[in-house]
Amino acid sequence: MNIGKNSNNKNRLTMKKNIIFLLMPLVYWTGNVSATFTLSLQNNPDGTSGQSENTFSLDDILELVIQTDTNKDSQLDLSPLSQDFNVVSQSKQVSHTFINGNASSKIQWMIGLQPKKVGVATIPSLTWGSDTSNSLKVKIKPAPTEASPSADIFMNVEADNQQIYLQSPLTLTVNIYISADIAARSLEIHTPEQSDYNLYKLGETNRQVFYKNKRYNLFQVKYLGFYNKPGNFNLPIFSLSGVKLKDNSAHNDIFSLYQQKWIPFNRSNPSIPLTVLDKPASFNGDNWLSADNLSVEQAWNPDLSKKSLPVGEAIVRVVTIKGTNVQAEQLPILYDSNNSNINNSYKMYVDKPEIRNSIEQDKLISSVTQKITYITTQQGQLNIPEYKITWWNNKTKAQQEAVLSSAQLNITKAATTNTDTSNQIKSTNQSTSTVINNPVKTSLTEDFLKNQLPKLKSPGEQQPRESYMLTMLAIIIFLLIIVITYLLVLISKHQRLNKNVINKSDTNYKYLLSNLKQNAKIGNPELTYKSLGEIALNLQQNFCNSHQDSLSWLKQELSIDANQNMNNLAASLYGKSSEVWDNNLFVNTVIPEIKELHKKLQSAKINKNNKRKLKDIYPE
Repeated sequence: MNIGKNSNNKNRLTMKKNIIFLLMPLVYWTGNVSATFTLSLQNNPDGTSGQSENTFSLDDILELVIQTDTNKDSQLDLSPLSQDFNVVSQSKQVSHTFINGNASSKIQWMIGLQPKKVGVATIPSLTWGSDTSNSLKVKIKPAPTEASPSADIFMNVEADNQQIYLQSPLTLTVNIYISADIAARSLEIHTPEQSDYNLYKLGETNRQVFYKNKRYNLFQVKYLGFYNKPGNFNLPIFSLSGVKLKDNSAHNDIFSLYQQKWIPFNRSNPSIPLTVLDKPASFNGDNWLSADNLSVEQAWNPDLSKKSLPVGEAIVRVVTIKGTNVQAEQLPILYDSNNSNINNSYKMYVDKPEIRNSIEQDKLISSVTQKITYITTQQGQLNIPEYKITWWNNKTKAQQEAVLSSAQLNITKAATTNTDTSNQIKSTNQSTSTVINNPVKTSLTEDFLKNQLPKLKSPGEQQPRESYMLTMLAIIIFLLIIVITYLLVLISKHQRLNKNVINKSDTNYKYLLSNLKQNAKIGNPELTYKSLGEIALNLQQNFCNSHQDSLSWLKQELSIDANQNMNNLAASLYGKSSEVWDNNLFVNTVIPEIKELHKKLQSAKINKNNKRKLKDIYPE
């Protein structure tokens, strides 16, 4: 009995070992599936990355790292993140390694997340194809205010008034305070866009100030706002984003800046209430219009000082309405194309109005220009009535009127009609015929026909004239050939000189482009960024008169995808190991766009130089 029992126990143990052996590949495969798709946080200002709950500020940008070793065909679904976060950026990096003949790949997605609220937030489990990731918990604390001693970067918005009338100007000043003891780069202010108001940028200033016993660099950006409907609102919420040094004390020289870790930040201004009032009860105009200043003027062609014009004469009237700190779209259109004949003595034709807004000396200057043509139809007194524009003066808080003065003109009978002209011609023919048939004046008539009417000469007398005309035509053609030949020689010479200049700049450009491509292929962010700056400066100096930073100018000329890749390159250069720079995408997307930009700028410059040279040779 004991022996059989021991035998059964051995069989059971053997069976268990076999089952475990068979299940081991399944366990190993399951572990690999869960490991191929993981979520983690790259940055943590409080240094609690090893804890189960990470802590961030409401104005921080979380760097979510999604890592996998499988290139999936399906799209990554980020919609679950929208519950507690706003997705502000996305980037991807692919790396390949070969170890002992075995190839492996690693794919990293970098997702920038901005928290929506204070408290405990969850980065939920994501689904990618048939795989599911882990989830993360984060704690979001309130953003520091300007009263906090730790606030090294903050912003606020000031308004010149918190109670305004509808469509009246509101001056907004965005103040950005950056501590002079920290380094910040890539600052970008994002202007809100809503249907409730329109914003016009006025200007920028910067200076150093002391605030709460601390020295700051103060950047001020001014805007002019117009609210389109009455009600209770908040001032526009502007947002500021960029990167700053994580360790503020470790940048003694410029070379150390490239060795420090840069972390992203995001700031916005506090909410401030604003009341927009409807038009005042004392305003009795038909259409509400508010401005700091309003004027009207008109010009006539021909000048009305003549006081009389014949029937059928066209009279052109140009009316211009100008306003200060008022939108041109709010200025009245005095006449439109639907205007019919408003007076029996003329017909009126109206051109499409010209509307213009411009910023001059921190003011919005607007204008509406209309061209009206009057065609007189009958004799009598032409009376064009005056026109009054009622508007509200924002400075004096009172109603005013701008008057377009009336005009009077006497329309007279046309000086000569077609019937009179016909009669005169007929009378002249008759008198001529009578003179020719009079034998007394035959000699006079013959002399007259011979000297004054060459077309009645005999065919023999016309030959010298025809010969003279042929000779003159030949001389003119010969002179034209000489002038055209001279112009062609000058153009050819100019093109050769222009080509030499272009070839010289092309040689330098091709050398810089070759260095940029080589550095990008080997994936060196520092050398690539340096080469990118050199080629941007080369293009700007050869083809553009802009005085702004050359890299900023280049970004304006390239696509959004190229800008994103260049931003990732800069972030990698600043020491942000979490930022992902795809050097293959740089080679395949950014560099081809730079080549196309060079061709476009070069062609534009050649055409411009040719036009300028031709204008010097043959001025208008």
